[in-house]
Order: sequence, then C-alpha cells, then structure tokens
Amino acid sequence: MTYAVPTTAEIVALRGLGRGVDERWCAWAISLLEKGIDTPSLSVLAGEKPPYNQFELGELVDRVLAELGVSKYSRVGDAAVAYASVRTRHLLSGCDTPDAVLSELGALCSEMNYPDEIHDFYLLHWALDDLKHDTMCYHWPDADRDNIHQIIRSYCQNWLKKYPVPDL
Repeated sequence: MTYAVPTTAEIVALRGLGRGVDERWCAWAISLLEKGIDTPSLSVLAGEKPPYNQFELGELVDRVLAELGVSKYSRVGDAAVAYASVRTRHLLSGCDTPDAVLSELGALCSEMNYPDEIHDFYLLHWALDDLKHDTMCYHWPDADRDNIHQIIRSYCQNWLKKYPVPDL
C-alpha cells in the first residue's frame, strides 16, 4: 500500500481523534530519524512491526510527542479542525482527490455527531455526491456540476486561511 508519510501535525491530530496506530505512524517516526531528530521513544516507534498493540503504541506515541515537546489536543473538536486542515491541504496540493478528502471528513463529521466546526465538509461531500447522480444539488446552495469543484476549492482555501495547518 502506498501512502504519504504523515506530518507531525497529522499525527497529533490523529492521536487527538483517538485513531489507531498503523504503519504510517512508524513511517513518520522513521522520517524524523532520517531528518536527524532522535529520542528514545521515537527510535522504538520507528522499529515497530505489525501486529500493532494499540494500547502500548498509543502510550508510546504519547511519549514520543512529549519528548519532542509537542502538545496534544485537549479537545477532540480541536483535533478534528486540525485534521480537517491537514486533509484540506492535501486536497489543494493535489495529493488527494476531493472525493477522498470530503468523504473522510464527512464521515468524521457524522462520527462526531455533526459539530459545527466541520459540518460544511459533510455538506460539501454530499453536494459533490448529489451532482454525480443528478443535476440538482440539495446540500449546497447554488452548486451545480459546472461550479462544484470551484466551490470546494474556494471553501478549502478559505478554511486554510482561517485554520492553517499547525507548524509542528
């Protein structure tokens, strides 16, 4: 499986959302070691192999973040906003598709019981889906097949102005 190595901002957001540790987290640890950043726990995380014990690795990631001096999110909503910023940046840079990003953020919104902060991503996901199957859009005013991608792009650009990806 190919994937982009996550940034520290993405790892912190994923940890704040309570997501499970997988090979991407270990790739992140390896990438930090390759940059000359080293801590005792980071070296251990870089060497982990499946199957992953989520309880132990969650604590290990917490130690890595503490050793790096990186604060965790105290509120799940803050982690969701940060994660939306990371994924939005992926969309705008062309690293991921609008379908993939909006589907993931729409699912996150649903999982979190539709918080206001990220609810528009849910609506944009369904607006894009509406317009794949119909000429009418029920989830985003004035969206149509000709302008939905520009609406998404503009929304994401404005999102990142308001919620830039944390520089960690």
